[in-house]
This record gives sequence, structure tokens and C-alpha cells, in this order.
Amino acid sequence: MQLTSYVLLGPPCSGKGTQAHNFKEAFGEKLEMVSTGDLLRIKAGDGSEIGNEIASVLRSGKLVSDDLVVSALRNYLEVFDIRRRYEPMYPVDKVVFDGFPRNYSQIAIFESLMEEFGFDQICIVYFKVDDEILMKRLSSRISETISKGMKLREDDNLEIFHKRLEEYKEKTDPMISYFYSQGNVITIDANRSADHVKADLLSKI
Repeated sequence: MQLTSYVLLGPPCSGKGTQAHNFKEAFGEKLEMVSTGDLLRIKAGDGSEIGNEIASVLRSGKLVSDDLVVSALRNYLEVFDIRRRYEPMYPVDKVVFDGFPRNYSQIAIFESLMEEFGFDQICIVYFKVDDEILMKRLSSRISETISKGMKLREDDNLEIFHKRLEEYKEKTDPMISYFYSQGNVITIDANRSADHVKADLLSKI
């Protein structure tokens, strides 16, 4: 059974997390979704020394170090590999990765992990969005969260957003050219509504 990894790339507020769930709609039980952001936020709340370190970085608006991200991702892949090997009816043959790799230096690490854990193919889905649209989406998310009386995420403020966006442009965006050279990129115009993006995504995967 061929094992495929999908990597979702795009700036903060590009809708990667929302669209990741649409993969589930398309492939059902044959697919698992992995958000490194979710893995890190869970770890940040566990009270451990490493968790407290991650929480501090998230509050600062900086990106978590490669070592911490790779450690969290490897833990997931080890469990995933065990299930594929020892559960005869385990149906998953596709995994969506949201948030890794996120810079050029991580590409080799990611490709090595995919080879180590038996993935046959890597497909990149790139969500392209204008900065103005990103700002509007963040403002809307903050307003909605507050209106519902819910707690804001630690990275849900404009100052931190600007830091994340600039860091994204510096470290993440340049690796798109590498993946284009490999011929395995699907580009999605994510300036549009979530429904339009969903339709475009599902028509191309």
C-alpha cells in the first residue's frame, strides 16, 4: 500500500488548519491529520520543563526551535509506524502535515523522516494569500473569540502576528521554489472564501 504525505504551506491565517479538515472529508478513515502547532500547544500546557519552554516561545511570537518540533513529530511518527505494522486493519495510507517543514533547513530533515518511516510520495499544497486578507482574518478571529467570551490563543494579537508573518516570509516562503523545482506543488489561491478554497483544493488533490 503506497503511503503519501501531504504538506500544507502558507502564512499564518491562510486557512491551512481549516482546509486540512477537508482532506478528511475527501479521504475519510484512510487519512490522518498532524498539526505541529497543535502538538506544540498540547506540550506547552503539560507543565513539563520542555512544555514551559515551548509556552514561553509561543508567547514571544517566535517560532519553536527545530529540535523541539522534530522531537514532537518523531514521537507521532513512531506511534503511527507501530500501528501500521501491527494493526492488520489499520487503514491509513495518507498523512497531512500542517506546520512542518517550515524553513529550507528542515526540508532535508522532513524528507529523511518520510523515507525512514516508509512514505513513498510527498505532495506540497501551497496556500497563497495577500497580507491584507491575512490581517482581516486575524482581526475577525479575535473579535469573534472575544464576543463568545472565549480565551484568546497566546499568539492571537496583532503584534505577534506581524512577527510571525515576517519570520514566515524570511524562513518559510523561500523553500516554495525548491518544491516547485521538484514538480510536486499544488498552488491554491487562498484569498477567496473557505468554500471556494475547499472546492479548488478537492479538485486538485
